[in-house]
Formats: sequence, structure tokens, C-alpha cells
Amino acid sequence: MDDSKEPLDEIFMGLRALSEASFPKKCNHCGTVYNSADEFIFATQAILGRSGLKASVDDDGEALVELYRNCHCGSTLMDFFSERRDRSEAGLQRRDKFSRLLVLLADKGLSSEVARRELKQWMRGEPCPQLARLGFK
Repeated sequence: MDDSKEPLDEIFMGLRALSEASFPKKCNHCGTVYNSADEFIFATQAILGRSGLKASVDDDGEALVELYRNCHCGSTLMDFFSERRDRSEAGLQRRDKFSRLLVLLADKGLSSEVARRELKQWMRGEPCPQLARLGFK
């Protein structure tokens, strides 16, 4: 493989790993699959008369937000959103991958600020003009 392509392949694989960290989620009742947090939020419905948000604390005392939404079939689904950094083994691995991706993107000419913004946009499924410029669509 051409050495100039290798870092781009690693960036692409890292981006996929970041976006796949907690999704897809599947409704156990009807089988509908939600591929991203955005899809989970926008393709489900708020629980009638409630915000669907609940403050919680994990086993390590870290603050979490639980988000309850209704699938189109009526089944209630829930996802956790951390208010603080995930310090689990999986969380540490995601942070390490994110850091390595920042370095690789800096090597491709992106400032750390732009690289960080683009990676976060990628994780949310938003357009990433600078990543697109590097060949990622």
C-alpha cells in the first residue's frame, strides 16, 4: 500500500470506530434500528407530557443523563449521555483513538481546533468539509 494513503486509511477506520461507539441501538419490540444519537433523537418521539430527561449517577459516581424516547411502535427506549468523560475501558479507548486521530489530521495540515471540530461533527453525523477535502465523505 502507498505510504501516503496509510494514515488516511487509519483516520477513516478511527472515524468509524468513534461513530459506532454506542450505536446502533435496536428496539427490542419492533426491531427498528437507530444508527446514531441524532437518528435516535429525531426518529423517536418525546414521551407525552414529559421531557424524557432524567439525571442519574453511574456506579462510579459520575453524572449521567438518561434520555427516554418512544419508538414509532410505542415502546419506550433509553440511552445514557455522559455529562462527564467516560472513564470506562471503552471510554478510555475512544479517547485514545480520538487523540491519535487528532495527530493524524494535524499531519494532514488541519489545526487542532479544526480537527477536533470536524471529528465531533463526524460523530454527530454532520457534514465535515475539511474531512471531505481530505477524501472522506
